[in-house]
Amino acid sequence: MKTHRNSFIDIAYTHFVPCFFTGLVTLMVFVAPHSGWLVHKLGGSRLLTEAVLTPFNGLVVAGIVWLFHHHRDRRRPLGRITAPGPDSISARRKALLVGFLCGSLNIVLLISDIGILILTGLVSIVVLIHLRQFTRDVALMLRPHRRASWSEVAELLRIHMIMLCGFTLLNVTLDILHSTLGLPGTPFGFGSQGEMFINAIYYTVVTMTTLGYGDLTPHTLDAKVLASIQCLLGYVMLALTVGVITRGVVSDTQLDDADE
Repeated sequence: MKTHRNSFIDIAYTHFVPCFFTGLVTLMVFVAPHSGWLVHKLGGSRLLTEAVLTPFNGLVVAGIVWLFHHHRDRRRPLGRITAPGPDSISARRKALLVGFLCGSLNIVLLISDIGILILTGLVSIVVLIHLRQFTRDVALMLRPHRRASWSEVAELLRIHMIMLCGFTLLNVTLDILHSTLGLPGTPFGFGSQGEMFINAIYYTVVTMTTLGYGDLTPHTLDAKVLASIQCLLGYVMLALTVGVITRGVVSDTQLDDADE
């Protein structure tokens, strides 16, 4: 089940949710608290402030993406360090572009009600696509007399993290939508700025692992529906992943030999 994902569309597909999630965290935790100072320095112009913060947040996310890929490309079996090949360099550049675009879109989409709706729709689509990929991968790995490879298990874990980030974004945007559109009730009550994302991540982890501590709970109908979906998906995905691992995990070389 080895695939080479070096096209811009494939890299955007794998990087969109984590980059957007990272951009939203950097925006709310580090950028937004200092935006008032920047507004004052720019003569009180909100438009000019947003024009400055948009590329700045994009560059911050791109920098985080570069650090991640730089660290990953330097890691090789037995601790060997090798220079990345042309395909790796091209993929890294595309990933940097995706990171910059996602970091910039964080501000562009959050300054208007329609932008928040677009963000919710995009995240929902990407989450559904990853869920479809997860079911296909698991169905392949659970075939009779077949064991998964470590790279395939890593792919399942990657999708788990994508789903975690995606549902965190959906939970946050639901809270923001109720506030900006004046809808009745507060879905979760995560708080504001940095506190919002800490609480949202915590709530999503607790919900998707079905721990249910009860300190943060859904209060509105749409929040309860979203929480129910998270519980069911989190439980099923975890059970299937554990089922794949308990069947045994082999190296990629052993898997290739078995497929032949």
